[in-house]
This record gives sequence, structure tokens and C-alpha cells, in this order.
Amino acid sequence: MRECGFHSAGHTVRALWHVGHQPSRHRLGIELRGGIMTADNTPEISQTLRRNRRAHRLVATLLIALVLACMALPVYSQSEAHTPKPILVIDRTAIELSGMTTLSQFLSSRSAFNVFGINGLSAAIGGSYRVDGRPVTGLDFSIFPLSSIERIELIEEGATRYRGHIGDGTINIVRRRDFQGSEVSAGLGRPDQPGIDSNAGSAIWGGPVGSGHVLVGIDHAFSEEVKDSQRSYTRTRFTDSLAGAQSVSIAGNTLLVGDDSYAIGACDPQVYTGPLAGSSGEVCGYPYGNVAWFAGYPRSQRESVFLHADHPIGESAEIYLDVLAAQTRTRYTWAPPPGTFTFDVSQASSVQDTLEAAVPGLVIPVDGSVTLAHRFVGHGTRNWRWDWNDRNLVAGIRGELASGLGYDAHIRHYRKRGVEDGKTFVSEELVTAEILSGDYDFVNPLSTEPAHLAAIHRTSLHSRQNYDEEITVLHVALDGSALALPGGPVRWTTAFEFEDYSFQDVVHHRDFENRVYDVTKVLGGGGSLVDADRHVMSAKAAASLPVLPDWELVLTGRLRDYDDVGGTPAWRVSSHYRVNDAFRFRLHSDYTEFSPGIRDLYESDRNVFPYVRDCKAYLDNPQACVDQAPVLQIKTEDVGNPNLVPAKASSVGIGATLRFTSMFLTADWYRQKVWNRASRPSTQLLVNLENRGQDLPEGAQVLRVGGSETGTIEKIVRPLMNDRDNDSRTEGLALRAGAAWETAWALLDLDINYLRTIDSYSRVQGVKQPGDFPRHRVHAVLRASRGDLTASWNVHSMSSYYNPTRTGRWNSWTGHDLALHWQGAYGLQGLRLSAGALNIDDRKPASNPANPNNPVLSYDSVRGRTYFVNASLGW
Repeated sequence: MRECGFHSAGHTVRALWHVGHQPSRHRLGIELRGGIMTADNTPEISQTLRRNRRAHRLVATLLIALVLACMALPVYSQSEAHTPKPILVIDRTAIELSGMTTLSQFLSSRSAFNVFGINGLSAAIGGSYRVDGRPVTGLDFSIFPLSSIERIELIEEGATRYRGHIGDGTINIVRRRDFQGSEVSAGLGRPDQPGIDSNAGSAIWGGPVGSGHVLVGIDHAFSEEVKDSQRSYTRTRFTDSLAGAQSVSIAGNTLLVGDDSYAIGACDPQVYTGPLAGSSGEVCGYPYGNVAWFAGYPRSQRESVFLHADHPIGESAEIYLDVLAAQTRTRYTWAPPPGTFTFDVSQASSVQDTLEAAVPGLVIPVDGSVTLAHRFVGHGTRNWRWDWNDRNLVAGIRGELASGLGYDAHIRHYRKRGVEDGKTFVSEELVTAEILSGDYDFVNPLSTEPAHLAAIHRTSLHSRQNYDEEITVLHVALDGSALALPGGPVRWTTAFEFEDYSFQDVVHHRDFENRVYDVTKVLGGGGSLVDADRHVMSAKAAASLPVLPDWELVLTGRLRDYDDVGGTPAWRVSSHYRVNDAFRFRLHSDYTEFSPGIRDLYESDRNVFPYVRDCKAYLDNPQACVDQAPVLQIKTEDVGNPNLVPAKASSVGIGATLRFTSMFLTADWYRQKVWNRASRPSTQLLVNLENRGQDLPEGAQVLRVGGSETGTIEKIVRPLMNDRDNDSRTEGLALRAGAAWETAWALLDLDINYLRTIDSYSRVQGVKQPGDFPRHRVHAVLRASRGDLTASWNVHSMSSYYNPTRTGRWNSWTGHDLALHWQGAYGLQGLRLSAGALNIDDRKPASNPANPNNPVLSYDSVRGRTYFVNASLGW
């Protein structure tokens, strides 16, 4: 007889596994002793568990995990090591040939590793990123040093391969844990176009320390900003009307009265665009494309330090330690703050006189209500400065309790802290009062009059955003082998985790007297307010059943219990059948429930500014809307909903692999469905529905200036809610083919990845959301190696697709990268040189002929043709 169990606070739980001479004579029992877990106190424990269904589920799952662990004591020796089976590997050479400076850039550039490429393999229960087999929830990959990475794997069968870490479709980042010696490296990237220059450098050392090993290093990355004026598709361009204008806002100095618009004053072209013809009159636009930096591409500099150490303890265990720390600084500049706000001038005769003088022929409504779309150019440009600090620490022990019975216990702590200082913003309340008092000169915001300058000072706000995310995970896992089946012993893993998660993202806007203002009343600024924490307990189990020598069945289950939304179960069944040495067949089915995000639950006072096209004035002529109606940024209020419940998802997939000595072909069909999810309708959909006079989803609003039917949109409100008809579905086919062959002049290696998205849609309350997607994506790599030289040709391509209003299609896009790697350059054994050109034909972003002002801004296309060189010296 063998037994195992746990003892706590006077309570004992033991699982007894009686082992006979044959498997049919094995018997199992569970014994509970002590405290309330006694026969005399059965009603008490039953009552307690009835009161706490969450505890009941966790206890049951833990007992199952305990039973599996005890059954797995080494009755049979393990015939196969628990090693992962990667179906796609990117090696160190490919990383150096990529020309990328951060891991996040690299992953996004490889179609097989981004969200599209792993759809066919990612189960609802898994599909996650891991480092050396361990999950890394919340880790910002932009801080992860490329210099520490040995290879990147896509794991098809992760369920029983990683100790207690369950989930197929896993991307595993393997670091250079066995690296010996020292290495320094430096690299740079220089685009043909101005902006987005990059520099990188690193130094690492690895070697034995006692009986263990240590890898330590530092890493640096810098990226320059891109300015709107530096790209043809974002710099300001206009003629005499808003139709066809690019990077122009009506919020220069425009008065909106009812359904009419008027340019205020002279609208000096040295500051504004000059008067432009709009859909409902004349506007005074602002050329923000001449001032702003490119959205999503700030000036950024990051330094990272990392440490990996492991050391054996006795003959069957080792302790390990992983540390990653990074500091990142980003800078960003945007145009002066705009504001569209309404006020009553009926009691301010001097303001009425000013308006009538600045706008000839103006008739002010009886109620005195007017709306100003104004750019606060006298306040200056808006500037943001972020300082980030990331810390990730993992400490643990792993080994074998007995022959074939392994364990892993570790604690992980991750913290990301950031402080953002922003200026300059404007208080809507204060500036309205200053306008009505006559101190703020809205006709000429660049006035140097003392009263006007004092008003600018009094109405200016600065922002301070504090971001603090902290994750602590305690993980304990067992794995081993148990009963013998015709195909071999059952392999299994089981794990328990406790996660403590806290999140704070708070923005405050203050004036010169340090008074705080509601973010919804700040002009030119947005932000959110989240301050919450949650605790999660989870139990996981998986078993690989070799039913026949060529047939393996994998069963996976998980229960994750949140203290705010309750339990979220998940299961997965997958089957793998080997027809012969060349052909393998697989299929899977899974189901999961997943929790709403902490922002979705607890966020309040959040403002965003999406772009929408308002066609209400062109209902009888849709093409005129495309040609004439401007695309505007509209203030949108999004808040969380603490009453959200978990969403549900399922997927099925069928795949096959054909592999010969020097070539292979894989095919995977998949279909995924998500329902009952928390969703917001798209802003464009809400505007479209409002344009047609149709009912909006519950709680949604499209509010126009002065409450008019056709005036300028002032604000959109988007609710967040669960609904069974909040669903989405994706169906696709992923193909991969590869071949390697040797010629008289080089060894060639070809790898082609193709993704066909057959169908994809998203609905909110049963209403299909506007939008389309590329049906075809291709990533192909051809490498040729001869001696110490390796040449690489990368091709990335995606097909065309419709814009959200289906009035035009974004063009297809194809880019090519060429690179050369020289190992042992100039006869120095430790010197490696990589150089090449990315996006060598300088393909610009995919554009939509119906709206050239809205291109698809991928990293490759924004950067344009880029030359890079990397050098590494090791000894």
C-alpha cells in the first residue's frame, strides 16, 4: 500500500492506493480525519460546503488531483521523458536575421506566432505565452531582452509536457540557459524615411557556479519617434474644403449653431487651415498633422538586466532563480488641446457682440446656446512623459520525489509601475467661465493681452497618471506516469495555483492650485480610473492516455475560481493518431469559461476618442458621404460594469501532418466560438444606426450639439454588458509546408506558412459589428547556408479587405526582407555579423481608395525600407 496526503490545522486528508500484483487488483480509498472532517461532524461540513459552493468545487478538484498524484506513484517506470513537441521553431540565427530590437516587435512580425497564426492550435483552455515552460501572465514582452533568447517554439501538445502548465497552442520562449562564456553585441536600424531610427546593445555572461549555472546580462534598446509630418499618409493636406482633407480637424476655431457651422474670425492660415467648406457651412480647421507625433510610435528607451541561475540539491532536485528588471522611458507630443463644448451667451452681451463681429450674419438662438469647436493653441502642445519600471522574479525548486514522479514548486512575483506626466489640458468649466467673463479671447487664442494670458494660466491643467500592476503566483505541480495501457504508461500532470492580483490605473487632472477635475470635463485629455484587486485559486489536471501504440488520447481539465465572478471551468479532449511513420492525424474539442478583465469590471470615468464618419446629411447619397463627410474624432465614454459574468468559448479542430526525410506538410482546420461575452458596440455602428433612425443597443447614446437632429456629434456613450448574443466566431485553415535540400553550392531550407480565414464575425446584442478582415495571410522564409554564411529571404503578405462602412477596400500588402548572417566573420571564431534590408521594396501602408486618410499602419509599413546591422562578439 502507498499513501500520500496533506495535514493542516488538525485536519488530515489521505489517499490510500493499494497495489496488487496486477493492475486489476489495485484499490483506492480516501480517508478524512480530524477537526470538522469526522464522521460525528458530517452535518457541519456539509452545511459549510453548501454555504460556500466555491470551497466545495475547489475541495473536490484538489481531492481529484490528490488521487491522481497517489495513483501515479511509480508502479511503472516512465518510458518517455516529459519533453515538449515543438511543431515550429525559430532559432537564434533567425532572431538575429530579423533586424528587430524587441521581442514584441519580433513576435508581431511572425504570422505563425501572432493571434492569427495560433488560432488553429490554441485551445480555449490554453493558447498562452511561456518562458522556459512557465506561464508569464501580464509580462510586457517589449521589455524582454532578445539577447537572452535561444529559440522560440510553438508547442502543439503542451498539456502533459510542461509540469503542471496546461494548454495547447503554447508559444514557449527558451532562453540561453546553457550559454558558456561572454558576449557583447550592438545593432542599429536606419530607415530610408526620417524617424523611427533604432539602436540596441547587450552584454551577457554565462558559466558554472559550483555545480550549477548562471546567466546574467544587460540589454539596451532605443527607438526614435515618428512625426505625422514625416509620412505622406499622415501629414496635413487640404484644398478649399474638408472633402479629401487629411489630418485636419474642424476644431480649429469653428462655431456650431444648430445644424450650421461658421469659421470664426480671420482663421489665419499661419495657425489654422483658413476657412474650409464643410457639410453644413464653413469651418476653421486645424492642421494637426503638422504638429503631432505618430500615434503608437513615441520616443522610447529601455534598459533591462536579467539573471538566470540554477543549482542542484542532492541527486534529484535543483533550485532555480529568474530575475528580469527593466526601466523604460517614453515621450510623446500631440497637437494643442481641442474642445467641443456648449455654453449660453444670453447673459453675456459682450460675448454676443464678439461673436457677431467675428461671424458676419450670425443669428444667435433665442436660448443663447452655441457650441465652440476650438483649438487651444495659446495653451501650447500636449506632451506626455512616461517612466516605467518592471520587475519579474521567479524562485522555485524542481526534481523527482521518486523514480518517475516529478514536481515543481515556485513563486512568481511581477510588478509593473508607471508614472505619466502630461500637459497641457483645459478645464471645460473654467474656460467657459473665462470666455463668458471676456478674459479668454477665443477669437484670437494667441493674443498677448495680460487678461488673456492670465486666463490661459488659470484654465490650464496638467495630468498625473499612476499605473501599478502586481501579480503574485504560487504554483505547485506533480507529474509522472501510472497505469499501463497497450500503448504504454499513462502520463499525467496536476497542479494547484494561487494568484493574487492588484491593479491601479488612476489619472488626475489638476490646475495650478492643485485642485482635481473630473476627467469627463477635461478638454484635450482622457484617462481612466481603476483601483481593484482579485484573488484566484485554480486546480488543473491532465492525462495522456496511450490507448494503442499509435493512438494517444489527451484529457485536460481546469477549475479557476475568482473571488469576484466565481468559478470558470474548462476542459479539452484531443486525439493524436499515427497512421505510419510519415502521416499523423489529430483532432480536438474544448470548452472554457473565462473571467471578464479587471478593467471591464471596475473601470470608471474613461474617455476615448475614436474616429467615425457621420453620414446623417448624406442618407440619400452614400457616395457623397464618402467623398465629402470628414472622419472625426468623437469623445466617447466607456465605463466598466461590476455585474459582468464569465463568458464562454468552445473550439474544434482537425489536423494532419505528412513528414518525410527532408520535407513536411501540415494542415489544421479550426472553428472557434465565443458567446455571452462582455462587449461594447463599435462607435461607427452606433453612428450608422443613429443615422438611419434605428434603435440603439440598451444604454448606448449618440448625442449631438444642442440636442439637434443633424448637428455635429458631441459625445457617444457605449455601455458594456453580457448577452448571449454578444458572440463571435472564427473559422480558418492553417497550412505549413517546408523542405530542406542540398545543392552543389548551398544548403537550402524553405518554410511557408499560410492562413486562410474562412469566416469571422462579431455581434453585440445580435447586431453584427462593422468590419472586415484579410482572408489570406502568408509568411515564407527561404534560407541558404554555405559554410559560415547564411542568407535569408522573408516574405509577408496579406490580402485586401473591406473598410468598416464597406464603401471601399484596403489594398493587399506584401513586403520582402533580405538579410545575411556571417558566423566567424573575418576569421574571428566568436564574431557574428548580420545585416540586411527590411521591407526592401519600401511598401507603404495598405490604403483604402474610398478613404486614403485611413491606412493600415503596420510596423513594417510605417518603418518603410530599413537597413540594419548587428554585430556580436563572444569568447
